[in-house]
Amino acid sequence: MNEELKNKFGENAWYTSIVIRGKNGTNNTITVDQTDDPNSLKQEQFSYSNGFWEKKTDISLRIDGGQPQDYMFQLDKEVSIEKLYALMEESLATLEKEEGVSDAHVSFTSIKSSNEMTRKVDGIIYTISLYSNGENKSYSFVYNLNGELKSFNK
Repeated sequence: MNEELKNKFGENAWYTSIVIRGKNGTNNTITVDQTDDPNSLKQEQFSYSNGFWEKKTDISLRIDGGQPQDYMFQLDKEVSIEKLYALMEESLATLEKEEGVSDAHVSFTSIKSSNEMTRKVDGIIYTISLYSNGENKSYSFVYNLNGELKSFNK
């Protein structure tokens, strides 16, 4: 996925959101909000499914205080898809250890900038949603930019 994003948007693209929906990496739908020029305060939203990208909408940003880059991230600089995958594995292991749930699968993941951010480390978050068929229940893990667990909703 990292290569797919870089091939489509370039090495220096800026993002405020990367959302992946799908079951354990199959039939994924990816939605991104990105720009090449943060100072333009304009982004485009694209969706990727079945091997094709489709532009969904244009986005205008309003920034109160700071520079636009303070609220955005770049792949392999502030965030990484590899870290997202590692956090997925950590979430699955935590769920099995703490709740005894071993049949969960990843249903949703995201890397997003919060609308209200004071520090980048807390304002950019990784979210992992898991679903257990056996329990018929969803679980959500939220990590900060450094990969520290902020919340685990059972």
